[in-house]
Amino acid sequence: MSLKLDKSTWMRVAFGDVVRNVNETVKNASGNGIDRVIAMEHMDPGELKIERWGDLADETTFTRRVRPGQTLFGKRRAYQRKVAYAEFDAICSGDIYTFVADETRMLGEFLPFLVQSDSFFEHALATSAGSLSPRTNWRELADFAFDLPPLEVQRQVVGLLTAVEGHARALKQSREIVTELLSAQANSLFDRHKENLVRLRTVGATSAQSVQVGPFGGSLSSRHFTESGTRVLKIQNITDDGSWDLDHAVYVADQYASTLERYMVQADDLIFAAQATVGRCALAPKAIVGALISQHLIRVRLDRDKALPAFMHAMALSTGVQDQMRAIKTKTTRDGLNTADVENFEVPIPTMPEQIAFVELREQGVSAIEAITRELHDLMQVRRETVGRFFGGN
Repeated sequence: MSLKLDKSTWMRVAFGDVVRNVNETVKNASGNGIDRVIAMEHMDPGELKIERWGDLADETTFTRRVRPGQTLFGKRRAYQRKVAYAEFDAICSGDIYTFVADETRMLGEFLPFLVQSDSFFEHALATSAGSLSPRTNWRELADFAFDLPPLEVQRQVVGLLTAVEGHARALKQSREIVTELLSAQANSLFDRHKENLVRLRTVGATSAQSVQVGPFGGSLSSRHFTESGTRVLKIQNITDDGSWDLDHAVYVADQYASTLERYMVQADDLIFAAQATVGRCALAPKAIVGALISQHLIRVRLDRDKALPAFMHAMALSTGVQDQMRAIKTKTTRDGLNTADVENFEVPIPTMPEQIAFVELREQGVSAIEAITRELHDLMQVRRETVGRFFGGN
């Protein structure tokens, strides 16, 4: 995508020349018809629309007022890129700035896209102070300089970027719907067979130790990590939705890894998080075959004549198994799971034709999610290029 912009009529301005930081407070929020509370956790990075909020009925010390049309900016830990466009009255955290544009020079709808730009965030980060919880201040933000287009050009920018935002939101909603359908599919099957559950160990492979926790202590620890070699899988590599995030990589030397072969992963192994993020489970793809599991992961190798790995992965993410994990955490003083816990998970094992039909239907849903994710990624690429052309940065 290439945008040819004539910036000869654009004016160099400072942020504080065309934007006010409104620090309006209200002591009696309910008396002013306000019943919503916006905290930092209610603002999602990269999402301008506020979908969640707190209830004024809950105790709060917040007094900063939010009015529709204001742009909200999280000044604490600016690297989180929390920006939102207010569409309702509320009160918010003192860690959130409330910006208002000078409508004679800048459209209010144009402001959130400016604040969301890379160049604005780079300035905010460069001017943040504090080690544990860095904050940027209004005086520094007011000095941010940028090229401001005429109002008519701003309207065009707002129209384009609003359309992109709307399409991105629709894609995210579609992805959520498909994800919920997949969860409902798994939960329904579990419930249909809950009178005939079996222990997970009964469908484990007999040719190897079917349930294996990673090596503890001196066998494999951070002192063995290197910059290359054999990958070591860690808890943070497993996502909440049961997939993999392999951006976080650690390794051990290949020669050292050869002494730990029993902890290596094969394709379609089930990998459970044993600590911290108990409940996460992912199916090993071919890309990580030969990787080692760390001490806080538990590997399950299945007898494929009894249970399809993709089917069992869906069951591990179902409410039926997740409830069993939560019960273990509630009833014991242990921080996480051990191999005995995993071996004793009760799971349904329907006939192989029923498992195959389940997996085939599930794969259609997974393919749809992947297609939506690719389209959303491409759309965000277009958005970043567009914003970069107008505001600088990428």
